[in-house]
Amino acid sequence: AAIAGLGSQQEALGSNPAATGVIRGLEQEIDALSKTAEQRRLDQELKKAGVALASQEGQSIANNVRQLFERKAAIEAEEEARRKAELAANRAAARGIREQDTARQRVQDLSTALDDELAILRTSDPVMREMIRLRHILAAATDEERAILEKKIELNVLEAEAYSDFQENAAIVRGAVSDIVSGLRNGENAFEVLADTALRAL
Repeated sequence: AAIAGLGSQQEALGSNPAATGVIRGLEQEIDALSKTAEQRRLDQELKKAGVALASQEGQSIANNVRQLFERKAAIEAEEEARRKAELAANRAAARGIREQDTARQRVQDLSTALDDELAILRTSDPVMREMIRLRHILAAATDEERAILEKKIELNVLEAEAYSDFQENAAIVRGAVSDIVSGLRNGENAFEVLADTALRAL
C-alpha cells in the first residue's frame, strides 16, 4: 500500500511541471552544497566545455582545476604565515616599548624621589618639608586647593610642635617632682631641694 501511495505521489508530481522544476532545482542546490569549492569549479568548467569528466579533455580540465586550487591554498597559507609573523613581531615590539617605558618611568620616579629627599633635607621650614613630601599628591590640586592644604599642613605642624613642647615640659615637671620627693625622703632641706630643682630646669 505504501509503495502504491509513493507511486501515486510521483505521478502527481510528474503531472505538475512547476513543482517538478522546483524539486530539481532544490536537489541541484543540495548537491552543490555537499561538494567542495574545487568540485563545484570543476563542474562549472566541464559544463562550459561541454565535455564529460571521463574524456581526455575532462581529465585535463580536472588536472588544471586541481593545480589551481593547490596554488591558491599555498598562496593563502603563505599569506596567513606572513600575517601571523607580522602580528607576532608587532606584539613583541609593543611589549618591548612598554617594558622600556616602564624602566624609564622607574628611573624618573627614583630621580624625583631623590630630588624630593634632598629638598626636604635642605629646608628648615617644617611646613615646606611636608609640602615637598606631598608634592606628587598636590600636583593634581588647583591653586585654591593647594592654599587650603598648605594651611591645614601648617596647622598640623603647629599642633605637633605644641604637643612636642607639652610632652617635653611634662617630662621636666615629672623629673622635678621626682627630685623633690626623693630629696625630701632623704631628709634634705625643702628650700634647698626646690632651689636645686629650679636651677636644673633652667
